[in-house]
Amino acid sequence: MIARRLLAAALLPAVLAGCSSSSSGVDSGKSVAAAALASRLDTALTSLTSAHLDIDAGALGGKSTADVQLAGSRSTATDVHLTQSGLQVEVVTVGGSSYAKIPTAANDSGRPWVAVDAGSNNAISESLATTVSVSDVTTSLSVVSGLVRSAADVREVGSDRVGGVDATRYTMKLNPQKGTGNSTLDGLLKTLGSTSIPVDLWLDGSDRPVKFTLHIALGGTALPVTVAISRFDAPLTITAPPPADVSSR
Repeated sequence: MIARRLLAAALLPAVLAGCSSSSSGVDSGKSVAAAALASRLDTALTSLTSAHLDIDAGALGGKSTADVQLAGSRSTATDVHLTQSGLQVEVVTVGGSSYAKIPTAANDSGRPWVAVDAGSNNAISESLATTVSVSDVTTSLSVVSGLVRSAADVREVGSDRVGGVDATRYTMKLNPQKGTGNSTLDGLLKTLGSTSIPVDLWLDGSDRPVKFTLHIALGGTALPVTVAISRFDAPLTITAPPPADVSSR
């Protein structure tokens, strides 16, 4: 979950562990104070009620999507669609509890949903336990301002069209050893060692993040991870499945 995912399902564990950084190739542009840009992000994110994330981890984790209910830039409920063990799985998290809708071929519980638990008898449910904790990090948009606040060499480098909207592009370098304010994320980032990670970030006219890319390399091969964010404040209600439909096995 960037959280997959920096940022959601298998993003950070699959993408970041044991990886090194590769350059985005952008070193020019107007210097920007990291703290000031992070403050602008905080202001823009605080009032959001929902967002949609499209995560592309390429060969490292494939693609996944997440719809997120937000309060104060932090997720209060998520509905994630991802590929786990070669199967399409939906994971709903509400009130700190997560539930996976697993295809019948991999679910002999007789119920459509399985509680996500590291001690589950269902192998997919068990393997999703780590993924969900990472997803919680990446789908809380406050992580974006935390990354910016801890970054170095922040620069405004121009304008682009992203998801049909005008956006300003920023480049920066992330030090994996420098805290972002999120302990789970910090622990995952520290697996990278001390090499800085180039990051591209695009903000719309309201200072909301519409896209960011971490430029990761594995064995000298560039493996960028991109998260696109859209559908801000779209009507969204995420609820837990009925207890009768959930197996705890």
